[in-house]
Amino acid sequence: MRTASLLLLAASLPVALVAGTASQLDYPACAVNHAPQYFCCDLGDPEGSDVSNGLVYTRYNKPQGDGYSNYYDEGWEKSRQVNYDPDGDVSLYAPGTPSYVYGEADRTCRLHDVAVDGAVVSSLQCTFAADSDGMYTQNTSLAEDATDTSVFWTSTPNPRNNNASLPIGAVCRSLMLDDGTVNATAQSLCTSASSASVYRFNSFTETPLVVVYAIYAVCFVSLALWAALRSMLGVHQASDSAAPLMSIADGDKKLLDHRGGPETPGIKTSATRPSLADRPSEVQLRNSTEDVVQTGFADSAVGYVVFGYFVLMTVLLNIPIILTIRDNQGKLATDTYAAWFNPTTVVIKVFISLWVIATVWFVLVVVYRFKLLNFFRFPTALDTCTRVLMFKPEVTETMLTDRSGVAQMVLKVESFLFPHSRQGVEETVTVHTSAEGARYLEFQHLRYTFDEVEGKFIPGSVVLPGSFDKILSDSQGLTSDEHARRLDIVGRNAIEVEMPSWATSVVDEFFSFFYIYQLACYFVWYYFT
Repeated sequence: MRTASLLLLAASLPVALVAGTASQLDYPACAVNHAPQYFCCDLGDPEGSDVSNGLVYTRYNKPQGDGYSNYYDEGWEKSRQVNYDPDGDVSLYAPGTPSYVYGEADRTCRLHDVAVDGAVVSSLQCTFAADSDGMYTQNTSLAEDATDTSVFWTSTPNPRNNNASLPIGAVCRSLMLDDGTVNATAQSLCTSASSASVYRFNSFTETPLVVVYAIYAVCFVSLALWAALRSMLGVHQASDSAAPLMSIADGDKKLLDHRGGPETPGIKTSATRPSLADRPSEVQLRNSTEDVVQTGFADSAVGYVVFGYFVLMTVLLNIPIILTIRDNQGKLATDTYAAWFNPTTVVIKVFISLWVIATVWFVLVVVYRFKLLNFFRFPTALDTCTRVLMFKPEVTETMLTDRSGVAQMVLKVESFLFPHSRQGVEETVTVHTSAEGARYLEFQHLRYTFDEVEGKFIPGSVVLPGSFDKILSDSQGLTSDEHARRLDIVGRNAIEVEMPSWATSVVDEFFSFFYIYQLACYFVWYYFT
């Protein structure tokens, strides 16, 4: 009894599965509802060829039924425009052709096709009077065919919104079998004699592509060689590393000429004069700059050559993407090649690959734009450098307690993704030399002078006069020499705002994530439109 029940259940399963399969007739978009009929039209022999060209035309019937015919009636009654341009270009957005409606005999437009030398020559005709631009001509005989809105003809090259007609001068035959199906063999043979399209790039080893590979390979090899040369010849020493005191004379020079600090045993008494550096404000200023990390760099002609080549490759990276987009739009076809890449299977892969490479490349350039130029300079000691990377830490303080834990989670994620990132102000400044040979730089509107004992740049300070007579003399104004000396040590008593050049402003504006996002979107937009 149990075995019989199992057999009965097993036998009923296939029936249930078949009964649950939906019919294609229930979906208006299915081709079976349009009862398509296929025709092969012989367009004749192309000039210089003895093999004729063929083109498949398809006739679709408007579905009729209580469930969905009203959708088609409503759609076919809407105004539309044939996407046609006499020059051969397809309009992407708003065609310049007049508007018309299917079924209106007095306002109908369609392309008039004529078979000439194995090709279809099209011209736009309408039932109403032509306008002045000459885009279409008037043909009142179209009104006879316009009343039949139950069929729609099209072919592969037929533009959108055009109810095609069989080309005049072509010999057309049906491809349908007696059982209502299409003769697939005859349909595949109804092609152009030149239908075997020849593409310029197939194996990706063609000479132009190899040249592109070589150009970018030279870029990467140059970067690798420069990184190795920079690592071997550069001197990596930051200001936070201890600088040795070479001699007591160096200490005397430091205290006398720059700091004028307090009494120090073994140092000449001239170094114990009062100094502005002893004032509370000066002490506070020096303490605030103690945590500034200084890293020296020296300019390199070789590095700048590699940098220029890298910038050139970054800019030229847009050209392959633009050419791929143009190839996808059929703009690069020639008499020899139908396209650069196979438009069906290859060009989309090339575009996606180039798009990803370019996007990642641009993002990395923007992320490291402030450190990129220093990569092409030699790291060197602060006493011989020509540029200094100044970094002042600024730690973010959490003012309120986040009970939800979101802030802590964000900090953990940031520390995990960017373990070596540091918060603060970072700027690469140029080292200048005064008339007396002192080396100085300016960072955050403050002048730093190089101290040989400290081994780094420190805020400059002025030694106060050692006697009341000198103080009284200085009260009448500084001499030209003293004015020049103080100007070299502490700089002007002003905040100078440097206005960037036009080129710098453009680079700063476009080197942002917003413009990378916009550029990536434009590439995708133009490719698919």
